[in-house]
Amino acid sequence: MRLSQQILDHHEELAQLESRDCGKPLKQARADATACARYFEFYAGAPDKLHGDTIPYLPGYTVLTWREPHGVTGHIIPWNYPLQIFGRSVGGALAAGNACVVKPAEDACLSLLRVAELAAAAGFPPGAINIVTGYGSEAGMALAEHPGIEHISFTGSPVTGSIVAQAGARRHCPVTLELGGKSPQIVFADADIDAALPVLVNAIIQNAGQTCSAGSRLLVQSSVYEQLLDALGQRFAALRTGPAQADLDCGPLIRANQLERVRGFLADAERDGLAIAGQAQVAAGAPPDGFYQAPTLIRDVPASHRLANDEVFGPVLAAMPFADEADAIRLANGSPFGLVTGIWTRRRAAAAPGPCHQIRPGVHQYLWCRGRCRAALRRHEALRLRPRKRLRSAAGIHGREDGRDSPRVGRGQAVMRAGGAARRRHAPSATVNQSDSS
Repeated sequence: MRLSQQILDHHEELAQLESRDCGKPLKQARADATACARYFEFYAGAPDKLHGDTIPYLPGYTVLTWREPHGVTGHIIPWNYPLQIFGRSVGGALAAGNACVVKPAEDACLSLLRVAELAAAAGFPPGAINIVTGYGSEAGMALAEHPGIEHISFTGSPVTGSIVAQAGARRHCPVTLELGGKSPQIVFADADIDAALPVLVNAIIQNAGQTCSAGSRLLVQSSVYEQLLDALGQRFAALRTGPAQADLDCGPLIRANQLERVRGFLADAERDGLAIAGQAQVAAGAPPDGFYQAPTLIRDVPASHRLANDEVFGPVLAAMPFADEADAIRLANGSPFGLVTGIWTRRRAAAAPGPCHQIRPGVHQYLWCRGRCRAALRRHEALRLRPRKRLRSAAGIHGREDGRDSPRVGRGQAVMRAGGAARRRHAPSATVNQSDSS
């Protein structure tokens, strides 16, 4: 709790560091600092909520489980949301009684170094939180392979995640991974378009699209497709990209090769004749050598196209029409990536055995509607936990990257091992979320 208060006391300082280091607008960096404080506030109350189980068995026997810390846990943090992911990963580990060794991304580590100083000032004992900077191939790999690390949490790219998982498997160390997403926003003909528009825009431009849960696919029912794209194109045209300190709609991408990656997707779209339905502008006066990519809306993207299947990790939205509910479900499940699904409709039926039940998002599933449909969503919240196996480990519920949703107690179990007579060390664990980096 004292660390949470220290973060709040140094809120603007941390936000400025995060903004300069990551390139994100100040308003996003401030939300990240708030979220980090909230995670530590939450986990301050979690330690006495972790309980074992008593299992019914034969008369004369007592069968029970207990949970105990792994010991030393390793945390490889990406560059897109350092403060947020540090809070949710390290906060849970500490609450469960573990010591933490943290390897921040070489592109963005300043805010975490400062939080570690604040932790020392708050009274954390030496060795509770350890920050090791360096390149992923050196410091990160050393952490993943170290025999003293009893649990590894990694957030980043699928390629690097596979390497980390293999390193853990070689020494039977449990690993939790979060490896990106290709999240669809599904808009049915009866949706409240005016309510949807600002959310659809923010879902792809937040942190310049460098967000694992970015709504990077837009599926729109054919009868309202042109209407929505026209309105969305106008909103894209009004957006501005520029330096982080200018606090515009988007800041620069993290580095040159990330900009090259995003422009590679756009070049493929241009080569294949895909049309741009809306595009923002780089602000006048922005440094010409900055890593700026104007948010871009591309229409009529085929389901088989690279832009519809692979994670761009930039502010590029791929729009495609669908005919009916079955077609929407087919398109939504068409990518090997999962993570978040947004469904826009006024129909109560959509929350029952309809799309909410059949779409496999990975972690979150949200239904936007009006009136009585909100209650239907609450009844089906458990559908958020449908795992996406190809690119994710076991899924858990996590707070959203804008800092509005609170984490849940169960996440502390991600860094605990189940105990019994044999003290099994390989119990399933919840995923420590989120975002992609290389």
